[in-house]
Amino acid sequence: GKKGKDLDDVIRKARDQFMPLSVAGLRKDRISHFILRLAYCRSEDLRRWFLQNELELFKWRFQHNPPDNLNAWLAANHLKYEAISREEASALASELKETAACRREKDENGRQQDHYKVAFEEVVDLIRQRRVFVRAGNAYVPHTDLVSIVATRVRAHLSKQLSIHARAWPALREEEAERLSSFLEGLATQYVGEVHEGGDKGNGVKVSLADLPLLARRSMPLCMSNMFTKMTETHHLKHKARNQLGLFLKGIGLTVEESIQIWKTSFTKDPAMTSEKFDKEYRYGIRYNYGLEGKR
Repeated sequence: GKKGKDLDDVIRKARDQFMPLSVAGLRKDRISHFILRLAYCRSEDLRRWFLQNELELFKWRFQHNPPDNLNAWLAANHLKYEAISREEASALASELKETAACRREKDENGRQQDHYKVAFEEVVDLIRQRRVFVRAGNAYVPHTDLVSIVATRVRAHLSKQLSIHARAWPALREEEAERLSSFLEGLATQYVGEVHEGGDKGNGVKVSLADLPLLARRSMPLCMSNMFTKMTETHHLKHKARNQLGLFLKGIGLTVEESIQIWKTSFTKDPAMTSEKFDKEYRYGIRYNYGLEGKR
């Protein structure tokens, strides 16, 4: 996946295309978040991938939120991080300037950042690094460090919620077998990113077998990348993993012939797996996923 400036550019482009959200858009945004929670709660790999990407999006939104909106959000979520007033910032200008010098951080215009009061026991590491000024039990935390503090709390909360969803999933899966289960299980295998770096826009570009190793390293969801890597290294995957990876490869555009080729090439590197044995044990399942065998 993308990181740093590349990730920032992707999020900014999506922001410019879809933001600001209307009231209806905000509702859809919230609904989609909870749908994704259910889709990605079902395994450790899925939860890890979802957490990582939700936190990246959260940090970006946090960092680019106007101060008034940010303060309102903190208050609404019962986070007692109070932005200091201009008067207090002026009174503490010397102290804040000294800690800014330790951090070697200023904003683009050379002005000091906004600061927030945070209980000192929450930021012991920042105090140890002399990144914050402390007075009367409060640490004066700059905006750039506040995002990490809040993201840590968001991560802990979301991780706990995903664990709760995971425990509830078996019952929900049975209850919603005819309505939502197949949709949610398939959602985590959908590939919507660019097919490879260097493509014009990643839209309509044919994925070839030669692209797959690069895609696995750079673009596939973590769970799919791990499955693909394990397949190429061990020349074997258990049934559930084969099914998930097979549907993913179908979803990104591989034909049934290409899917058979990639599986057969890998599995027959195991001396115990002959071409005839592969055809007997695995070809039907691959064709079944493409709707070419059995009742669909």
